[in-house]
Formats: sequence, structure tokens, C-alpha cells
Amino acid sequence: PWKDPIPLTRAWCLWEILSTMRVGSRLTVEMCPAEIDDFAQSLESEFETVESAVSHVDGRRAEGWKQKDVEMIKKAVVSELPDGFTELNKMISERLREWLYEQGKAAFDELEPNERVNSALSHNLTLLLHRQNKLDEAEALGRECLEMRQRQYKRMSMSDQPLVSKQGEEATHVNVFLTQNQLGRVLADKGEFAEAESYFKLAIDGLTKAQGE
Repeated sequence: PWKDPIPLTRAWCLWEILSTMRVGSRLTVEMCPAEIDDFAQSLESEFETVESAVSHVDGRRAEGWKQKDVEMIKKAVVSELPDGFTELNKMISERLREWLYEQGKAAFDELEPNERVNSALSHNLTLLLHRQNKLDEAEALGRECLEMRQRQYKRMSMSDQPLVSKQGEEATHVNVFLTQNQLGRVLADKGEFAEAESYFKLAIDGLTKAQGE
């Protein structure tokens, strides 16, 4: 199950993932149909759980059917990687986070425009990039989502028909302010403090007014 991926606890699996990465081969993750559907839904509703599940790696505790194989692999990790298991865990976790972003972005791109406006995926993906310190990419996605939401809400304000997400939730302008706040955090970490402050002010003013409605 994706919530408790057994391969990440098996010594041979971790070694094979590491070997795949070291030679530059493609890494794919396979799931049964039922797990795929649950995983796809969780990308939006339980993103923190998904990220934790697919990126929690502890090679020191890895097991295997044959103890001698486990010992051999662990010795190889220590001898071949400068930082041993710390490096192994970091390398695999980072690659799986990249895979998670790829899956989430693909799911986001498949949404209809009206669904994207109120989708939590845009926030989740920007947050994931931010945590990976991919600040330029996080900024680009944050700006894209902000522009999209501002454009769609402008259209909504001119229509009597509300925007409704896939989950049946009515979109509100609050999402614009939350996106401004998130973009401000990314810009602050990039050292672009003046623009970050402007977004923080817009977010605070907007959320303050929204709470009074």
C-alpha cells in the first residue's frame, strides 16, 4: 500500500533504487488500480500524508529475506557512499519527492480550468517545491496559480454561476489571499523582501476583510 510502502523497508529494493539513480536510469513506481485511485485522491486531500509515506527512508533499518544479503548491502552503502546511510536516505527521499511532484503536476494539469481554481494541488505542489528549496520553480508555479485564480474570480464576479471544485466545494476569493501569502513566503526566502512584503500585506488585508464578511 502507498501509505506504508514495503519496498522502502527492504534492503535489496533500496539498493536497486540507489543503483538506478546512480546510472541515470528511469525510476518508476507501480501501484495496483485500487491504490492508484486512492493515491490520486489523496494527492489533493492528504498531501502531507502522501509526502511522508513516499519519502520516509531509513536504510539502517532495512530488512531482507537473507540476513547475509542485508549485511552485504549495508556494508556496500557504508563503503561506497561518503556519508553512508545519511546520504542514501537523502538521495532516495529527494528522488521520490521529485517523483511525487511529477505525479501531482500531471494530476493538476488534467483538471478542468474551473476545477484548478479551487484545487488544493496548486498549494501542495508549490509547498513541495519550496521545501525542496527549488525556489525559482516554486515562484513560477505560485505566480501561475495566482494569475489563474485572479482571472477566474474576476470572471466569477461577473456571473451568477459559482465556481465549484471536483469535491463540490464552492470557490471563494479567500484562495487568492492564501496564494498571495504562499508566494510571499517563497519570495522572502529568495531575498526579494519588498515584493514579498507587498504580497503579505495583500493577503493580510484580504483575509481580514473576508473574516468580517
